[in-house]
Amino acid sequence: MRRPANQATKLKSKLKSKLKLKSKPKLKPKLKPKLKPKPKLKPKLKPKPKPKPKPGTTPRAKQPAPKVKPRPASASSTLAATAAVAGELIPPPPRGPDVDAFWALIARVEAVSGGELAAACEGFRSALDALGDQALVAMLDCFDAAMLRALDANLWSAARLLHGGCSDDTFWDFRAGLVALGHEVYERALRDPDSLAAVEDIETRTLFEGFQYVPSTVAAARGLAHPRTPSGPGGKPATGEHVAENQLAGRFPRLAKRFG
Repeated sequence: MRRPANQATKLKSKLKSKLKLKSKPKLKPKLKPKLKPKPKLKPKLKPKPKPKPKPGTTPRAKQPAPKVKPRPASASSTLAATAAVAGELIPPPPRGPDVDAFWALIARVEAVSGGELAAACEGFRSALDALGDQALVAMLDCFDAAMLRALDANLWSAARLLHGGCSDDTFWDFRAGLVALGHEVYERALRDPDSLAAVEDIETRTLFEGFQYVPSTVAAARGLAHPRTPSGPGGKPATGEHVAENQLAGRFPRLAKRFG
């Protein structure tokens, strides 16, 4: 028997609704999280095995490194540091036959004069008068070089302590007296001005005004027009450093003990 058309239509619609209810909803696909790559690990290095001692031998024990004692400063380095604490070092003494002859002449003058100014000036003049022109010129150069080399600020500071002040004119006399004292005292004073405290009559021996005029007087009497190296008052020291008044005693303790 055939069903009516409207009933068939109703049945179809019921079946469709049932099918819709039974069908599952579509799910979105889950995305897999991106994994960070693992850092590459450096392979651990196995320590090298210690060599086994040979049979019949005993391994040596590690000996501690020997302690090295610091070397004390030498006398020469200490004197060099004293010669010019914060300035240029005093140049080494010049060498040569003329220099040797000059200091030998000064030694003869010092021995004859006994440190007395007038006798020293007369002895110096007589010694220079006995020379020929060429030798006299060489002695003039050596005297100027010695006076200029002693134009040192450190030495000047010691002269201030020794004499209770020292102008540039007085320091010119001081340097002339230092030359007249001879090569050994002169060089020692340049390296260590404090050593002048050991010279018995150092106050009078370093106020030798007039000794520095003798070479010029002898040369002028002969009519020698030899160019001289300026070494008189007014020149600025090329080496050493002036010491402040409140530091003189610390820099020159022996002079300070005797004259301070």
